[in-house]
Amino acid sequence: MKVRISALAVATAAMIASARAQQAAHDQFGTVHFPISCTAVQEKFDRAVALLHNFFYPETVRAFQALIAEDPSCAMSYWGLAMSELPNPLVPPFPPANLNAGLEAIQQGKSATTRTPREAEYLAAIEVFYRDYDKVDHKTRAEHYEQAMQQLHEHYPDDPEAAIFYALALNGAVDFDDKNYTKQLKAAAILNEEAKKQPDHPGIAHCLIHSYDFAPLAAMCVSTAELYGMIAPAAPHALHMPSHIYSMLACGTIRSAPISHRKPPRKPTASARSSTKLTFSSTPICNGRRTAAPKSLSTRCCPFPSD
Repeated sequence: MKVRISALAVATAAMIASARAQQAAHDQFGTVHFPISCTAVQEKFDRAVALLHNFFYPETVRAFQALIAEDPSCAMSYWGLAMSELPNPLVPPFPPANLNAGLEAIQQGKSATTRTPREAEYLAAIEVFYRDYDKVDHKTRAEHYEQAMQQLHEHYPDDPEAAIFYALALNGAVDFDDKNYTKQLKAAAILNEEAKKQPDHPGIAHCLIHSYDFAPLAAMCVSTAELYGMIAPAAPHALHMPSHIYSMLACGTIRSAPISHRKPPRKPTASARSSTKLTFSSTPICNGRRTAAPKSLSTRCCPFPSD
């Protein structure tokens, strides 16, 4: 057991060191590579998807709009724009104007000439969520999107972005009455595997925090919460995310939040501050008790273990 804990500690230290070393190289939003057929805008697309993984709205919208202006034929830029119209995909309901804009982006993307069958499937998956948004309730559409992303992930098992966005879709369709945390743990298992290959990916750390953002699970992800801010220090949401985990722990834990969370390295823009405020209140939930975790958790752990 001591050997295993030591190995995990060494792995965590290596990941943290890697995150620090990579900050300057990837614009401080994390390392993302999402291969697309529009090779001329690949680098800019990767950066836009990094913003998307960081829930950096409305900068996400602007980034994908700029890509569309540069190459109107690129279908995946319209996919990114549609994804961006959900400011925080885990906090519905969404304004009708956003839903309408997202649906319009999908229709334009389906008409774009540069796309592969894989890219067309990405568009089709998010279309499931937007279709009939004015007639079908959010819960039903979220479940349909989860199923569509599962199929996409199964069709392209070697596509890490399909895995990560499927994990996010699972979190968007959780049953809050399920005290076995079935979908959350399924998402975490997918993300844990991806974390072994992409320790600096912002979407993995971010979505892991959301997956464990429940009182019985939160203690397993303290180190991940701290790591996310190192991966994407320029993303206000990354600096805010530790509050999700600390607020689920005992009151005193919130006081040990990392300095990077309490004191961001730069002043966020007004729009960034607004986006973060919409997502979560930093007021800790303090009931003085910690609920026992399900037995299944004995084999479901964050790759960044808590101290």
